[in-house]
Amino acid sequence: SVCMSPTPSDLIRGVLTAAAAAGSFRAGAAVAVINQPRLPPLTGPFKEVGVRYSRAGSARVKTFYPAALPDSNQLEEAPYCTDGRATSDGMAGLVGFRQLGLSFLLAHLANAHSGCWLGAPPVHPERPLPLLIYSHGFGGNMDMGSYLMRQLASHGVVVAAVEHTDG
Repeated sequence: SVCMSPTPSDLIRGVLTAAAAAGSFRAGAAVAVINQPRLPPLTGPFKEVGVRYSRAGSARVKTFYPAALPDSNQLEEAPYCTDGRATSDGMAGLVGFRQLGLSFLLAHLANAHSGCWLGAPPVHPERPLPLLIYSHGFGGNMDMGSYLMRQLASHGVVVAAVEHTDG
């Protein structure tokens, strides 16, 4: 058998094939995230959820609670990612996407809505509600479970999602 070296046209064909595959992947990923993430409907009796940001020592806290919207409706919708692209890039790094140059796969989360109202008044400020403390685990952040926390708040649970840096 004779072993032949690839010709320049074989090399060019290989490079163009790889570039076409990468471009197709990128285009497919861009199309796949259109209108994503979809905001899940609330299933609890409370149809509005408020969110507030605070600190507990060195940790940041994102608190979800059943809310009452004022008549003025001048509230701002809280983002899914509190710090926008910095948060989505951090998530991409956590799952290895950033290391592979694939951070764009989670970039759409930077502009996603949480479905919660920033600083909305609580629905029943005089009535105590159960409190759930959520810890994201190693490498996570307080935004990662926002849709679940929103759902719990719609059922009358106050959820404090704590973002800690100790693992």
